[in-house]
Amino acid sequence: MGTTNGIKIIGPEGKVWDVKNNRNQTAGLSQNFIKSIFKDKNGSIWAGTYSGGVNIWDKSNENFVNFTNSEINNNVVTAIVSDENSNLYFGTEGGDVTILNPKKNTIDILNVTNTNEFRPNNIQTMLLSDKSMLWVGVLNYGVYVYDIRTKKIQNNIITDELLEYVQNTGVYAIKEGNDGIYWLGTFGKGLVRYDLKNRSFRVFGKTLGEEPKLSTNIIKTILIDKSGSIWAGGLGGLNFIRFNDEGSYDVSYYFVDEFSGDDIKTIFEDSNHQIWVGTKTIGLQKFNGSTFERVILDQQNPISTIYTIIEDVQGYLWLSCDRGIVKYDTKNKTAVIYDQRDILSTNDFSPNSGLRSAGSRMYFGGAEGVTSFDPEKLVRNTYSLRSSYPIYK
Repeated sequence: MGTTNGIKIIGPEGKVWDVKNNRNQTAGLSQNFIKSIFKDKNGSIWAGTYSGGVNIWDKSNENFVNFTNSEINNNVVTAIVSDENSNLYFGTEGGDVTILNPKKNTIDILNVTNTNEFRPNNIQTMLLSDKSMLWVGVLNYGVYVYDIRTKKIQNNIITDELLEYVQNTGVYAIKEGNDGIYWLGTFGKGLVRYDLKNRSFRVFGKTLGEEPKLSTNIIKTILIDKSGSIWAGGLGGLNFIRFNDEGSYDVSYYFVDEFSGDDIKTIFEDSNHQIWVGTKTIGLQKFNGSTFERVILDQQNPISTIYTIIEDVQGYLWLSCDRGIVKYDTKNKTAVIYDQRDILSTNDFSPNSGLRSAGSRMYFGGAEGVTSFDPEKLVRNTYSLRSSYPIYK
C-alpha cells in the first residue's frame, strides 16, 4: 500500500512492515509520498513518488545482510573467528567481542573489560585455538588469551617476558603452527615465533632479531602455507621465510623497493595451493612460483586495495576491497563487483577480517559492522540502472 508516509507491506497473517525514507541509509525510499506501485513480470516492485523519482525493489536487494551497531557493540569490526558450534565472534575497535549464533539468530557480548586492571581496546586480530582459547591481538596491550568456556583470562598461556615484549605495540596477526608454535605479527617489533611448550620466543625483523633480516618490523598479516613456510607481510613488503630442520632459515623478499615497499594487507592460499596477496596500492597479486603478477579486476577502473580474500565451496575467490566485494573466477579470469548499490553497508572494509562459515555463508568485517551473504544464493541485479534507494523488507 502506497501512502503519503511511505509504503506499508501487509503479510498473510496480518503482520505489517513499514518502508520509509531514511536519510542516514541508502536502503530506503527516496521520498515517503507514494503515488503509484507496480509489479513487473520479474517480480520486481516499482514505486513512483511525488517528487523523489522512481524506486525499485528487486530480489537482488536481499543478497546481503548487514550487522551494524544495532546488533554489534561498536561498529568497526576488525576480526572474525568461529567456534566448533558455528558461533561467530566479531572483534571490534572498541575492544568488545560480539558473539553471533546463526542457528538461533541471537547476539551476545563477550566482555573482557570488566576490571580496572585489564581494559584492552582496539582489537586487530583473533585466533581460536584448542576449541576454547581465544587469542586476541590488540593495540594497547599486545595480546591476551581468553577461555570462552570459563569466561576468564588465561594468565598461564603467555609468558611474562613475551607480554612485556609486545605490551606497548599492536599485535596485528596471530597464526597457529604445528607443535605448539604461534606466530605473532606486531606493529614495530617484528615477527614473533612463540613456542608454547618451551615457553620461549624468537624475533625476526628489519632492525632487530635474528639474521637474515626481514624487510620490515611492521607485520600485519601472516600465512603458514602447505609446506609450513611462513609468509609475513606488512608496511614495507612481503617476506617468504623457509626454515630447515636445524632451525636456520632464509628469506625471499617481494614488493620491496629502495624507499619503503608496498603495504601488504592480506595473504591467502587457495585450495589449489595458489598464493594470493592483497595490497594497499597495487591490488590483487598472484604468485607464479618466482614472482608476483597483478590481477586486473576492472580494466576501466582498476581496484587498488584488497583487504581480505576468502574462497567459496565452488573455488571462486571473494575479495573485500576499496570498491566493495568482488567475486573472482580464477579459471576464466573474470570478476563481478558488488558495491553499496547492491545494499552493502559500506565499501570500507578491515584487513584480514572475514571468513567462510561451516556452510557456504561469507562474513566480511568493516567500518559499518559485518556484511554477510551466501554466494550460492546471490541474485544479480538485471536492471541497467540500479536504484540508489532500493525498497526492501
